[in-house]
Amino acid sequence: MMQEFGVLTARERCGTLHPASPEPSGTGGLDMSNPLSPEATENPMTNAEAYEGSIKSLLNRNLGSFVVATFLIGSQGSVVWQGILHTVGNDYIVLYQPDRDRYVSGDLYSLKFVEFHPAPAWGAR
Repeated sequence: MMQEFGVLTARERCGTLHPASPEPSGTGGLDMSNPLSPEATENPMTNAEAYEGSIKSLLNRNLGSFVVATFLIGSQGSVVWQGILHTVGNDYIVLYQPDRDRYVSGDLYSLKFVEFHPAPAWGAR
C-alpha cells in the first residue's frame, strides 16, 4: 500500500471518489470499454446515451488512475500534466500529484490526449 511510503492515493486521501467498478481483465483496473452499441454511439437518443459515449464518461469511469494529460494552449502550443485523476467536472479535470502534494486543474475543452496507466505503473517507484 502507498501509505507505507508516506504517499496516499487520491482515494485514500479524500475517501472514495467513485464507486468501484469491476476490473476488466488485462487492463490493470482501467475501464476503457464503450458501454454503448455502435448505433447509440453514433446517434444517441437520450442525454444518458450522449453522456455515456463522451470523454467525460471515460474519465469518470477511470477516477483514481494515473494519467498523462496533454492540453492545447493557443493554436500551436501544448502542455503536459501528469497525476492521479482526482475529479471530473462539467468543464474541468483535477489531477493530484502525490510526489508534490498538489492538485492541478485543467480545462476539459483544451484536453486533447490522455494516457491512462494501470495502477501499478504509478504506485511503483
